[in-house]
Amino acid sequence: MSRESDGTVIVPAVGVAMTEARLTAWLRQPGDVVRAGDPVAEIETDKATMELEAPRDGRLGRHRFAVDDIIPIGEPIVRVLVDGDAIGDTADDGADSAAEAIDIAGFDLAELLEWLEQMVLIREFEDVLEPLAREGRIPWGAHSAVGQEAVAVGVTLALAGDDVVASGHRPHHHALAKGMDPDVLMAELFGRTTGVAAGRGGTMHAADFERGYFGGNGIVGSGLGIAMGAALAAHLRGSGEIAVGFVGDGGANTGRVWECLNLAAAWRLPLVAVCENNLYAVGTHFRSVFAGESIAVRAEGFGLPAVQVDGQDVCAVHRVAREAVERARCGEGPSFVEALTYRYWGHMSGEVIDYRSAEEVDDWRARRDPIARLAAALARAGSLGDGQFDALRRAAAIRVESAIEFAERSPWPKRGEALRGVLSEPLGRRAEATWRTS
Repeated sequence: MSRESDGTVIVPAVGVAMTEARLTAWLRQPGDVVRAGDPVAEIETDKATMELEAPRDGRLGRHRFAVDDIIPIGEPIVRVLVDGDAIGDTADDGADSAAEAIDIAGFDLAELLEWLEQMVLIREFEDVLEPLAREGRIPWGAHSAVGQEAVAVGVTLALAGDDVVASGHRPHHHALAKGMDPDVLMAELFGRTTGVAAGRGGTMHAADFERGYFGGNGIVGSGLGIAMGAALAAHLRGSGEIAVGFVGDGGANTGRVWECLNLAAAWRLPLVAVCENNLYAVGTHFRSVFAGESIAVRAEGFGLPAVQVDGQDVCAVHRVAREAVERARCGEGPSFVEALTYRYWGHMSGEVIDYRSAEEVDDWRARRDPIARLAAALARAGSLGDGQFDALRRAAAIRVESAIEFAERSPWPKRGEALRGVLSEPLGRRAEATWRTS
């Protein structure tokens, strides 16, 4: 088998006298979904600068060289992986020995396998959003949370089915972790009538009230306000539900977040505030605009328990979330969790990332990837056998492909129904009639 046919990208010989090249840039990161012909790296020779392309469809493996390394011709620099390739060829694979260890003591191993399966499904779902958005199949783009799966899964698994979750503009991992069907979520992203909001909500406003998922929101930090309202309603009804509001580190610098937390603390509401601190608010590192020791320490000023946790460790996240939920359910009021996490993709699809280095992303993928860490722990415990992780990922990829096919088969909304569900009756009938005749 040739190097190209097995997915290996090598440094080509551009001229007879050429013996080496300098790697000037990585254009795609380990674990990224690529298609044949996609540029994955850029090299510089004594004659020209050129891009090296993926030889086949698949997922990019681990970078074998760093930017500015001098590489001999014919040397493999990365491999495009497909189903059946060996674990360990990609930096986010489950058995990656470089992944930092996590403590799974006290957890049922069969349940942890289910958690891993859920995290892999979320990863596969979100990994396809970038190429789908670039192709125009997701018409409004998407905000990916690849890398943040442990926060969504670790928190929501501490909740009961009728508990409420509200999130922000990066919401898909929360929606899937809360149990939303991948078919209806994908159809919503495609803007089709079979979507959970009949194509009206799109990437930031999909909601499933029957599952207790009160949706995402494009207003920074407002997810916590919606959750606070749900917690207040549960408190007044005496119905016993808990509400979780997700917010990012950027939202932690908005007034509405702390106003909501203040009221929740004053009224002892059953609220859990979760800050997913992925270090960057769009392209601004939080340390450059944040005063104080940590976001959790800032929250302590409202007189409630606040904790900072490794957001790449699903077990650690679940432990603190479970304690916060139990406290709220017992009537002891709100808690605050700052989960230190990381997003591998940019702020939004199509973004040119010039505010962080590829080496920083690679380090998070290689050592702190939440899926790799859980899979490695399960493998050490003898609960994840050879080939089992690959099987989980293949099953998830098939499920996501099925969701894409479902979305593409689904019809577009009709123009005359644009205002349905937007305005109340009878004003809605008059407005709809005006729309139809305009």
